[in-house]
Amino acid sequence: MPLKFPCRKPAWPPIPPEVDLLRAAVRRIDPGQVYELCYPDGSTFRTSGREMIKTAQAYLALADAQQAGNKRGMARAIAKILEGT
Repeated sequence: MPLKFPCRKPAWPPIPPEVDLLRAAVRRIDPGQVYELCYPDGSTFRTSGREMIKTAQAYLALADAQQAGNKRGMARAIAKILEGT
């Protein structure tokens, strides 16, 4: 069953321009590196650069598709995001 989106307008609120910082981060992340993210409670989350890039690209694709009003692109991006969960 295809995903249906009730929204007929571009993103609201608009996607913030800071999303470009995520684009820049994707270019700087080393796919072969393992990154450790420390949470305030002291626990640590480890992930590969490759996984970080894949996740960021899926969210960027969703933001781009939503801004363009491209429902098929949104569905593809959401599917990629859900694959990673």
